Amino acid sequence: MVGLFIGLFVKNRLLKTARLKDIFSTKTKTGLGGSSGNKGAVIIRFKLDDASVALVNCHLMCGKGKGSKRTDEVNFIFDNAFKNEPSGKVCLYNHYLFFRNFLWRSMI
Repeated sequence: MVGLFIGLFVKNRLLKTARLKDIFSTKTKTGLGGSSGNKGAVIIRFKLDDASVALVNCHLMCGKGKGSKRTDEVNFIFDNAFKNEPSGKVCLYNHYLFFRNFLWRSMI
């Protein structure tokens, strides 16, 4: 993914006590029908105690009047992230932090 980043900084005591576990990351391309890394998302998921968390940073299609296309991109990201992993899809988590570019206008 071009230009997207998520930094996850963790205190040592969380790692030593095994409170933070099952840390995985992936990327999902949405540009040019999923073949280009100019649009899409990077995702980190993990478990903290009994809570499952997903951090999603995405860059979506721009342009006025393309709100439904951006919604389609978000659905594509959630449907395809971690799809080849045995522990399931990202949409099955308790908590999400969703970061994005600010091209998604509230007026569709």
